[in-house]
Amino acid sequence: MSNIPTDSPEPFPEKAALLFLSGQYALRYRDERDGLMIKLLAPEAVRSAFSRIPVDSGWLPPEVRRWGHTARGEYAVMFVPAQKHLLRLTNTFGERFPGKRIVKIEVPLPAMVFAGLGNAYAVWACAEAPHPNAVAYQTPLPNVGGGAGICFGDNHPPRAKPESIALAWKLFMSTPFNNHLIGGSSKAHPKDVREQLLALAGSHPDAYPVSDLVSCKHTIEEGIRRLLADRGGAA
Repeated sequence: MSNIPTDSPEPFPEKAALLFLSGQYALRYRDERDGLMIKLLAPEAVRSAFSRIPVDSGWLPPEVRRWGHTARGEYAVMFVPAQKHLLRLTNTFGERFPGKRIVKIEVPLPAMVFAGLGNAYAVWACAEAPHPNAVAYQTPLPNVGGGAGICFGDNHPPRAKPESIALAWKLFMSTPFNNHLIGGSSKAHPKDVREQLLALAGSHPDAYPVSDLVSCKHTIEEGIRRLLADRGGAA
């Protein structure tokens, strides 16, 4: 998009212009009888006018449960049911797995809520089927901070949209987990959640023991609101 110098003679055949003032808006327009006019507008009036512009998200993927816009861009939320997952762990376990660069394990994980705003993503675990008022728990995986924010390392997830959030989820789950952010998400192994995952891979339970989950002390809805409100990233 090119810029047009302000001193260009009538760069556009302007009929009206919306002016952004401090805490208010103004409509500048030309009246055939009175000439140039300015009308002050409340933010609610401007929002109402623009809300008449149709927006169609198209058919949403079945796992996407919420989508919207904020001043920082689009956001999307998807639910992931409790199920078994194939995980790849970077081998930083010393001599426990000789000759292996990546340790592959299959483990059951609890239901999860995966949310993104722009390029920032967060994930919470649930002790039940996900819903807005469900208690949010720390996700028992490495590379997830205490505030649920995900560290993708050198990977660059797509911006959160209904049609791309599943790709971001696949990137998160298929990339090898390393030894970063491994503490605080398992009661059985508070210092290293990978030990809990390895134990589950060896015992082959049908489901993740929800008694092992560490509460975030807020609901899924509150976690989503923090993500949308935090200018620095996921909360």
